[in-house]
Amino acid sequence: MHQVWKPLIGLVVLALLPEIVIVGETGSRVEQGVPRTYSYNYAGILFAAAGLVLALSLVFRRSVSRRLDAEPMPPWARVTAGALGLFCLLQLAASAGWL
Repeated sequence: MHQVWKPLIGLVVLALLPEIVIVGETGSRVEQGVPRTYSYNYAGILFAAAGLVLALSLVFRRSVSRRLDAEPMPPWARVTAGALGLFCLLQLAASAGWL
């Protein structure tokens, strides 16, 4: 069962890294007399995209390992990976400045 936990822990780390590692830019500009601010976290975009790819691979994975006689992926692991994938999508949107 430890083969399920390692990717899930990696997914949690990738989902939380955009909040910890901030490499990007923040600024403001004036458009038609209205000041607008922008913020981009390039490292956050990278980590969130990697987490989203890992989450999708875990959700659509058929079994725990690549062996033919491996046990199937448990449903709770798929649901957890899907929820963390949605969180990575939220982190991606926040790091890109869409939220």
